Amino acid sequence: MATRDIYEMQEWENLPSEETPISAERLAHIEQGIKDAADKRALKEIYDDSGINAGLSNTISSVTDYIVNGNGNTLKNGSDIFVSGDGNNVGGSGNSVIGMGNTVTGGSANSVSGMSNIVKGVSGSIIDGYQNEVNNTQYTYVGGSGNKMQEGGSKYAVFMHGAQNECRDSSAGAVFGGGNILKGTAQFVTGQYSAEDESKAFIVGWGSSDSYRKNIYTLDHYGNASYAGDVTNGVGVSLNSLKSAVDSLATVAEGGAIAKAFDTKEELDEWLAMEGNTETLKVGQNIYIAETGTPDYWWDGTRLQVLETDKVEIESMTYEETMAILNATAEEVA
Repeated sequence: MATRDIYEMQEWENLPSEETPISAERLAHIEQGIKDAADKRALKEIYDDSGINAGLSNTISSVTDYIVNGNGNTLKNGSDIFVSGDGNNVGGSGNSVIGMGNTVTGGSANSVSGMSNIVKGVSGSIIDGYQNEVNNTQYTYVGGSGNKMQEGGSKYAVFMHGAQNECRDSSAGAVFGGGNILKGTAQFVTGQYSAEDESKAFIVGWGSSDSYRKNIYTLDHYGNASYAGDVTNGVGVSLNSLKSAVDSLATVAEGGAIAKAFDTKEELDEWLAMEGNTETLKVGQNIYIAETGTPDYWWDGTRLQVLETDKVEIESMTYEETMAILNATAEEVA
């Protein structure tokens, strides 16, 4: 930066003092200073109409009410701007930009700090970090690295923090973590590499890459939750174990309800020998033999097992005898 002479003001004294005589040389010096200021606007390098430039190699064009500090910054077509750092390119109005290589165009009332962030058509937002790209949004915060808010779509009051996250279309949404996708009103997304799902209010992603996205937990707008794995309560009871128990009870109940009956054991053996019949039997299914002196059976999934209860006489029992056996069997099961 070129140096310039500093003018020292003359302290004049009234006549008859001869300490500060008025001379042609003195008056010519004053006239020359007035001419230089008017013709060359010597102070323009520091005070440019309504701005302050305190850096090096800055380019300023059609900008008013600004402060520039740093090296290689470019301001174009804006107003009320503060820029500090190196190589920032700033337009719009009411923007504050600190850092290196940031680009702000067509926006207003933004605070941008960090490095190599790109901000287009944004207003009332805070962008902080590295290589974030923010397009067409209002009242939004973006922090971290490599996050992107796509052009187009409706984006409003979004909070984004992490790395490589992407907002496609959201209002009042929030996304944290890495590689996640936010798309939905008032949606919250966290984890990593989530799958896009606009119908969900809450998403936890746990994919491994952009080509393999996966959600391990979601909650929709009606309160319905979906888990990729099991759910266990405080005493160690899991949903999967409960399902297994219910399935077993259902199988036993179904087997009892469709118990089979044969006149003799030989008739049962012939039926079992027929191809495909054993595949129709359920685990726990009872098989009764009407023949006196022959035990009843139940099916364990591969073969017959003797039913360890009193023999049910199908043909010769009275109602009272039948009820007595059923009650005794119920007591044994309990």
